[in-house]
Amino acid sequence: MRAQHREFWRPSGPSAPPLGEAEALGEVVLLGNVTTFLRRQLSSPARVRGGLLFGYHDDERLHVLLASSAGVPGWYEEGRSRRVLEVDARFTLGWSEALFEVLGGRVDWVGNWLAHPDGQLRSEERDLRWFTRGVRLGLFDDRNILLVVGWEDSRFHSRAYFQGDAGKGEPLICLPSDQVFPERLRQIVGLP
Repeated sequence: MRAQHREFWRPSGPSAPPLGEAEALGEVVLLGNVTTFLRRQLSSPARVRGGLLFGYHDDERLHVLLASSAGVPGWYEEGRSRRVLEVDARFTLGWSEALFEVLGGRVDWVGNWLAHPDGQLRSEERDLRWFTRGVRLGLFDDRNILLVVGWEDSRFHSRAYFQGDAGKGEPLICLPSDQVFPERLRQIVGLP
């Protein structure tokens, strides 16, 4: 599990492909429940906000099955606000361990999402500045993404970035899916 490895430097388990064997990411598929959750977040009157993404890799495609908040504000250092890319280890580890166990090691923490206070998308240059900050924090790489969501021309849009071969943030194609988590869960665990 990525969260466990990040916190305790333990091997991440069987779901992570060995280095060098993974296909380069080409696209991100967002399940319908993820899009619904993120759309709701855009209507929340708040400062820049973000959270966690959970899913799995299938060759060059990243399937995002769940999105969450970043946890309870009270968990973060008292007297200051949480930075949008700050990750609470307890929250992340709890989600990761639960999904890992329930889904047989197939689903893990695969990135973070963020949205701006007014819910509007900003420039790709601004997205890439957030991405660079996340790379320095160890959040994003060639398999773990930043997803930026917002309204553009009154329509929901998402942009995803991963660390390309040159070490810089590169955009990924974002594809919506009508499928929702319970349907996909049945497929992952082999239930009818």
